[in-house]
Amino acid sequence: MLEEHGVIKIFEDGEPIFKQGDAGDEMYVVSSGKVKILKEVEDREVALAVLEPKDFFGEIALFGHPRSASAQAMGKTELIALDKNTFLSFINEPLVWNVLERWSERLKNIYDQLASSVIKEQWRQEHWWL
Repeated sequence: MLEEHGVIKIFEDGEPIFKQGDAGDEMYVVSSGKVKILKEVEDREVALAVLEPKDFFGEIALFGHPRSASAQAMGKTELIALDKNTFLSFINEPLVWNVLERWSERLKNIYDQLASSVIKEQWRQEHWWL
């Protein structure tokens, strides 16, 4: 169904889909292959996730934000690109609920990781002599 409304894009192994900081106006659903999500932190590139068919990414760009991480094809990869208008036309479709549900899970995981990091840093500062 998405194939009828989105644009099919094919990437070769190692090919960048987008780079952290780039402007964007579409999100992607993995149709085949895999996508590695990478984030540059303190001059180091950290792998955040490997996405497989039916996974989606890049949705934050639909809200006008720059890309928060980079995406790279792993093997030959086919994606379905959806722009904001196309995405909004699906508002009553299960995909939207899946995106919103997964997005809320991702945010929760980020908050949990942030909290864990803050706690570890506070413990380290309080127990500096150890």
